[in-house]
Amino acid sequence: MILVIFGILLILFGTVFALQGDNILPGSSMSGVAFWLYAGSVTAVIGLILAVLGFVMGSRSGKPKAIKEDKKDVSMTPGSTKP
Repeated sequence: MILVIFGILLILFGTVFALQGDNILPGSSMSGVAFWLYAGSVTAVIGLILAVLGFVMGSRSGKPKAIKEDKKDVSMTPGSTKP
């Protein structure tokens, strides 16, 4: 779960960096600098890989599903007689 959250954060930060580097999101010292376009794109792709990896690992973790409680056999309760 932590890996998925970290991956999503990397995707968001990488996207913002790439948009600033491409000057689509102006207003900072990163705006219009090609380095941030490439660094942000790489960061977003790494975040996507981590999020997918975390999701796949989480779904295959082998954790048992919720086990339904078996109904008690009425004939085996204390004080009852067997038929």
